[in-house]
Amino acid sequence: VCPKRKTNRGRRPAITSSGTAGTREKRFSPWLSAQRRPNENEKRSMIVRAFHVALTFVMKNHVYIFDNEVRQQQKGGPIGLELTGTIAQIFMIWWDRKLKNNLSNLGLIVRLYKRYVDDINMGIVPVEPGTRYRDNAIIIDESKVVEDRSVSQDKRTMLLVKSIGDEIHQSIQLEVDFPSNHHDGKMPILDLKVWVEDRPDGCKILHEHYVKKVSSKAVINSLSALPWRTKRTVLTQEALRVMLNCSTELPWDTIAGHVSTMMIRLQYSGYDHKFRYEVVNSA
Repeated sequence: VCPKRKTNRGRRPAITSSGTAGTREKRFSPWLSAQRRPNENEKRSMIVRAFHVALTFVMKNHVYIFDNEVRQQQKGGPIGLELTGTIAQIFMIWWDRKLKNNLSNLGLIVRLYKRYVDDINMGIVPVEPGTRYRDNAIIIDESKVVEDRSVSQDKRTMLLVKSIGDEIHQSIQLEVDFPSNHHDGKMPILDLKVWVEDRPDGCKILHEHYVKKVSSKAVINSLSALPWRTKRTVLTQEALRVMLNCSTELPWDTIAGHVSTMMIRLQYSGYDHKFRYEVVNSA
């Protein structure tokens, strides 16, 4: 912490150490002794300021080569720069907390909140027909009640969440999905299909294995150079993953159907009946 007294020229010194001294002690010793030691909040503030200067410098001075010409990044986070991903992660942590706090302050009950990179999975208590977000408050618009009754509760709830989330920061605008948006009432999330069922003990989130239609139907080919033991281990683990991707509350016929599909993929990839039996029995 520099003292507030002026130098002979009427300016406070901008540099408080000697970068040319031969020894480390002299090189990092202050020219002017501190009047007092900083407290913890001041230490944190200085660290924040130092990081701000360093990160701003890096992000504004990223250069790359395109068409044999050196160019400077004009705006945004440079792709391929590890720092970009780190800053994005920190930013999203702040954004997560902001959204959760906003939803809680508005009286919305969030049962589940999980995020993987840019995919957020939420379980939230449905809102009543006519519920709208206006001027940082939740209201019931009586003119929209009848209209909302023809809209599924998960759709109107997620559209409300979108309107709340879109106002947090202009750089993030949400796209929403929900089970009723799909013909079978089950929403794909990575390698799962997820939906909610009313049960005697209350609502429950269920899931089953899911594979995109564009995904390859083949597995490790039987003619590959991998040892048979390796093939058996890998394919057994894959069959096990298929079963673990299904809720234990699902009927066994449903789970077995997914495993049977997995065995058809093995057959398609050249494995005989004996090998397929060994894999599924092991799993």
